[in-house]
Amino acid sequence: AVDKFQPSEIANYCYDICRLYNNFYNNYKIIDTKEPNSHRIMLNNITFDVIKQCFGSLGLKIPNKM
Repeated sequence: AVDKFQPSEIANYCYDICRLYNNFYNNYKIIDTKEPNSHRIMLNNITFDVIKQCFGSLGLKIPNKM
């Protein structure tokens, strides 16, 4: 994307990650009061890091609240 000067590729990738994560979040509990699932929490944190890097590459700031 950088070599081709096409930031839209990064934006599309970020959109796809957000869409897939939203699907995951709607179908699975991240934190269950009975049984915390460390793999889901780890996936949550890794996904956030990827989105943060995408936003940074595009010069965007992540909102504190939605």
